[in-house]
Amino acid sequence: MIINFTLFAFAISLGSFLGTTLNRDCKTLDLRQKLTKPSSCDQCLRHLSWFEIIPLISFIVLGGKCYTCRSKIIREYFFIELLMGLLSLEVMLFSVSFYEKVLLIIIFAFLLFQILLDYKEMMLSSHASLAILVLGLLMNLIFQTFNHPIESVLSASIGFLLLYSINYIYRSFAHKSGMGDGDYIFFASISCVAGYFTIPLILCLGSAITIFIGMIHGNLSKEMPFGTGLGIAFIILVPFLI
Repeated sequence: MIINFTLFAFAISLGSFLGTTLNRDCKTLDLRQKLTKPSSCDQCLRHLSWFEIIPLISFIVLGGKCYTCRSKIIREYFFIELLMGLLSLEVMLFSVSFYEKVLLIIIFAFLLFQILLDYKEMMLSSHASLAILVLGLLMNLIFQTFNHPIESVLSASIGFLLLYSINYIYRSFAHKSGMGDGDYIFFASISCVAGYFTIPLILCLGSAITIFIGMIHGNLSKEMPFGTGLGIAFIILVPFLI
């Protein structure tokens, strides 16, 4: 019970950090500023006290409003924390060690960051993708949770080259790129964690999810968040891979 509570608290704390980071201006702040700038109210700009940044609890107790100016707090903060909490509940069901569960929660946090960043800004962080790749390789190296570490390296290479080849062929005919470089790295990191045998499934499911998102927004002819689709596909498939 204590272990599960610790995992849940750790997950929602990561969710709180993710929400704050995602809602900071990507264009005016560099990575270091985005990660280290103290939390503050978006309206009165006052730095928040410790009791105002307790994941989930503060939002509920304060009624979703700033303690000082009573302006509404962006609900996205609460929902990201809740999503991370739900993902931690999923991880708790896996028959793996405590340390594997911690690593999985961290990987899910980076995945959620990429999913939301691509959905909101149509961009992916190479730093987050590399973090997923390193954590996945480390987990498979120590625990072999998903596959053998040699398979992880091979899978990352296959994932990267496959998307690059698909885009190269598309660009040759359409004379424009069908995806960004960030998609190659992100898919390589997912492939590294899950293994090469999952690549076709993640690619197909991720494409279907991306098209579905495009249909919802009515912009199938415009740029769509492919990274969002790939990330969601991986999260859906994880329970079947462990």
